[in-house]
Amino acid sequence: MNGPLVIAHRGGFGPYEENTLEALRHALQKGCEALEIDVRFDHLKKRFYLEHDFIHSPRKNRENIMTKILSALPAGPIIIVELKSLAWLRKYYVKSFLKEYRKLLEPENSIVISFNPFVLAQLRKLAPDIKIGYLMGNILWRFIFKIFFHRLIQPQYLLVNKRILRLSYIRFARKKGYRIFSFVLNDELCWQKALDYGIDGIITDKPTELNAFLRKKGYNQA
Repeated sequence: MNGPLVIAHRGGFGPYEENTLEALRHALQKGCEALEIDVRFDHLKKRFYLEHDFIHSPRKNRENIMTKILSALPAGPIIIVELKSLAWLRKYYVKSFLKEYRKLLEPENSIVISFNPFVLAQLRKLAPDIKIGYLMGNILWRFIFKIFFHRLIQPQYLLVNKRILRLSYIRFARKKGYRIFSFVLNDELCWQKALDYGIDGIITDKPTELNAFLRKKGYNQA
């Protein structure tokens, strides 16, 4: 019996700092099939950098971290890229992003997610082959998506904060053909709720513990 996709949030908690190559490698060694990475994209210098570098690293010292990570990771895991963006020049920004994305990632093995609905809408318009997911963190944005943004974005995935995950919303999503991931689920109570709701993926800081929980429940986890 196959269970939900186990997605290591920034590589997960562990012996290494989250959102680093070491953390991502460690998550794969522990049986994860999907990795979530938080990045920003510098459209002027055409490079991705990790979200924590936005705070800690001077702009001139940032390296193109996605190139470093993807060249070092083995082929196979699904890469979920959370694009941190407040970009208003959306068409220019997204075109620049797409040029770099296509150098590094394959649409069949990656998902681009964001809280920014307008960037996602532009991405859907310019690159319909790329799988996208809309992040919603509160009830207001969940309501706005249901009323309006679902027509604008047309995502394949909805990523719903655990605090606003409701069975009624799952039913709405299924009718629209969306797959549902939930974040960030770190305890057995949340994991059981996710199983009861039949969601497709669990984003967690504790992938090792989640895999063990799923095995205990009879699911085929690595």
